[in-house]
Amino acid sequence: MNTEFIDRIQKELDKKIVGEEQLRMEILLHMMKSLVKNRHGTSYALVNGKSSSGKSYITKKVFDLLPWSEKNTKIKIFYRTRISPTAIGRHMAVLCKGGYVPSLDNYLFYLEDISQSLLDSDILKVMGSEGINETITINGKAVEIRTTGIPVLIMTTASGVPSKEMTNRMSIMKTNDSEEQTNKIIKRYLNPMKQEYDKGLRTELAELKRVRVEVPFQNELINLPMLKSVKIELRRDLPRFVDYIKASAALNQKHREHKTINGVECVIASEEDKNIALYVYSDRQTTTVVEDEILNSMKTNSGLTVKELIEYHNEIGLTRLYKVLYSLEDKGFIKREKGLNGLIWLII
Repeated sequence: MNTEFIDRIQKELDKKIVGEEQLRMEILLHMMKSLVKNRHGTSYALVNGKSSSGKSYITKKVFDLLPWSEKNTKIKIFYRTRISPTAIGRHMAVLCKGGYVPSLDNYLFYLEDISQSLLDSDILKVMGSEGINETITINGKAVEIRTTGIPVLIMTTASGVPSKEMTNRMSIMKTNDSEEQTNKIIKRYLNPMKQEYDKGLRTELAELKRVRVEVPFQNELINLPMLKSVKIELRRDLPRFVDYIKASAALNQKHREHKTINGVECVIASEEDKNIALYVYSDRQTTTVVEDEILNSMKTNSGLTVKELIEYHNEIGLTRLYKVLYSLEDKGFIKREKGLNGLIWLII
């Protein structure tokens, strides 16, 4: 497998990021979905990790490698930190000023350190559902918002817990919180690498175009062990996996075959793109770090009431604990039953 271009990118990212090779490649591929004209649909990602785990730092350093995010009008960038649902609505209203109906297909939204209220918001749901058709109030006036298309969106959070509905719309990516990774970061801090990203590579990335990608072996993907399932989740997982293949081909478009199909120039995905997609998608996640903490504690303390659970997780707070429990129940990890002292929660 020829991965020379990917290897060059990973080497560049080594200058700014310690380890996390799989996570940073998945973040990069997710952002590269912006270059795929015929991606499947909802392209949301949530980079999740404990406080100080480096989730926002890693995401931002991958984002900074891509020069088209600064100057290339093919991709329109919306980057904000701690933005509210109302602020996003106001931004959409500006885009729709004068009755204009913009397409969000070529937008990349990067929202850093998002709140639970944004994760639960209607605006986030409708943005991922073939456009917005909403009426909002700004300064006491009704404002119509009409958009088409679906943006690529990547978010970071430490404490946010997406609902099952939102989990079905997004890829969850987690930082490596191991002691080994912490030791690597400490060593880098004590011996920093003061190097900037290579201008030549950034120029190559800036020249990438938005393309249509064809996957000639798409019908064969159902035979992959990771996709051999009759579960309903396969309806979500297979299109998402194909989009990763297309994103890899778009990233490697200068090194891929091009064909005209039905009068349209297309980039032809290769087996290498499938293998790259397998590399980043093999460790797909469905739970957040907060949910993991609850699940891990329930493995040794299953069958507890909420009152008993909060004693183990007082830092979470009662309201969030209920939200986490309901989310884990929706995802099929736990269940509730009647106990002697009220409802108890059990690992399934």
